Amino acid sequence: MSSDGTKTYTITPALVGDVYFLPPPDESGHFAGMTIVAIATESSNGDQETASAPIQVLVHPVADPVDVTAPTQATNEDTAVTFGDDIDIVVNDPLTQSITQVVVSGFPGGTRVTYTAIDGITVVSTVMLPGGSVTFDGGTEAQIRAALATLTLTPPLHTDQNITISITATTEDLGGVTDSQTMPMTITVAAVADGPTIAGSGINDEDHVIALPIAVARIDADGSEHYDFAEITVPSGIALIYPVALPHGITVAISGSTFSFKPGAATTPAQFEAFLATDIQVQAPADSDMNFDVSVKVGTIESVLSGGEVALLRQDATATIPVVIRPV
Repeated sequence: MSSDGTKTYTITPALVGDVYFLPPPDESGHFAGMTIVAIATESSNGDQETASAPIQVLVHPVADPVDVTAPTQATNEDTAVTFGDDIDIVVNDPLTQSITQVVVSGFPGGTRVTYTAIDGITVVSTVMLPGGSVTFDGGTEAQIRAALATLTLTPPLHTDQNITISITATTEDLGGVTDSQTMPMTITVAAVADGPTIAGSGINDEDHVIALPIAVARIDADGSEHYDFAEITVPSGIALIYPVALPHGITVAISGSTFSFKPGAATTPAQFEAFLATDIQVQAPADSDMNFDVSVKVGTIESVLSGGEVALLRQDATATIPVVIRPV
């Protein structure tokens, strides 16, 4: 190496085919200022002749792969979680390379996605179709990163299915050369028992047994909840009537004027619903035409957890069922 930093390499003719040029890391373009000098020597008398020529090397740009890190996030059923700010994208050649697009894809149908657009002002909120995606592009890298950081989702309603989405980051180098890298991201959804809906009413003539159809339905959308109990409380003097041999393994416990029905281990939700809808009756005291109310409390329990996470195991609801007696 000379005092000006240049280097001179001396090689034999046999090694010429093995000579290569390695550019500095992450640099591209024209590299000039190099010279090759060939020396020919006459073997008989040692006479030499020298020839030289300049060397130029054109190095095409290549986009370096970005590093995408997308750690697992967690939320509860029906609860929003901001996860875009936890997506880390590292550009390994920031001098010539920048992020031009980030695509987040694979949202389950029914997922609500909210974010602030590239302009930094507009708030976008949409319910995704199955496999839906969000694309951040059309701005500077800083704008894309800022918009991505606001990305929030609410899982599909009343389901605790874990969510796996894909993060694809695209960078562009000099000359328009691009590279895209994709990383999966998991969002675990902890189950939250939703409880049921309850409705019903009864009407009949005085001194008659009155059918009391109680319509219950699970709010839960993914089939992870089963019925835990149905508690029916009647006013003093009112008789609650139900089959002596309860169907489908259902049992009853009585405390005063409160009757607590529980499904058996093999009782299906549909069977428990059918029992409450068709097998319950009430009867007022003789000669009474006073209307009254029946209190019904029904509970559900998370019993089939998709990922094992649970935030609220049980939930219940209470409704008042009116009973009308027509005077006779």
